[in-house]
Amino acid sequence: MPMTWVEPEALMTWRGVTVYHTYRDGTTDMPSEYWYTLDVCEDREYQFDVRDFPVPAGAEASRHDLIIQAALDAGCAGITFPDDVELELPLFDVPAEAHTDCQRVTVEFDAAKYLKEAEAGEILKLAECGWRGDYPADAVAEWMAAHDYRIAQFFALKDAHARHDRSSDPVGFECSVDEAAAMVYLQQHRPDLYWAIKVLTGEAVELEGTVVDPLSASKTVTTFVDLSQTAGGEVDTASADFAEAAEAAVREAAFGNTLQDFDHGWEILAAGDQDVRWSIKDVEKKEAAHA
Repeated sequence: MPMTWVEPEALMTWRGVTVYHTYRDGTTDMPSEYWYTLDVCEDREYQFDVRDFPVPAGAEASRHDLIIQAALDAGCAGITFPDDVELELPLFDVPAEAHTDCQRVTVEFDAAKYLKEAEAGEILKLAECGWRGDYPADAVAEWMAAHDYRIAQFFALKDAHARHDRSSDPVGFECSVDEAAAMVYLQQHRPDLYWAIKVLTGEAVELEGTVVDPLSASKTVTTFVDLSQTAGGEVDTASADFAEAAEAAVREAAFGNTLQDFDHGWEILAAGDQDVRWSIKDVEKKEAAHA
């Protein structure tokens, strides 16, 4: 019976380089415990033993991903790159920074993974505290320490300073996340959460609207109006500018750019022939749901 090649499972991706598991005896159900590769075809030339690399401060010997991250950044001699694989510059989608209260230890990192995987309620708390200087912001660094060796090192050095100073009190720290970059990331990857933050911070309102066509068909949608996109950043929801923006948002949510009602299968010939009704949803109920 012919054999089918199966791509090896990825351990992680770091700076654009994917690290794969290797497998004993060419099987796909028995991964090697310590051997990894940068080659998806598992050529032996590119395999390496994670035990050859030092364990970064703050990480455990069992955290092979953190060990390999540090080894890749350090350019350890035991890792050979295939010709089509190279480390990317350490650019951050969502720049973040943490520093000790004494400013002696600092670290910069990418908070995108946190925004991608953390619970929505935790990210809402982060936005409510201004993305910095409070416990929800500190939680970002603490969570990321399990995923980025540099932050694990930061906490190890922070604790080492406390021991060096012979202080019985722990050394404090603060973390901050770039708000603008975070909101761009959320808009692209978690739009529901993006709009929830905009509503809670008063930068947008949530609408429920219905478009009724003369053909007696209708469509009800939930959508949002970004107040920064109305004339002069208009906040007065009773204004004509806001009403115009609300009607446009309901129309777009109902029909998109094609003016097509996918529920009923008919096309609207004239964009202005429909009756558009909308109302602002109860923000207090929305806040209570995320409390």
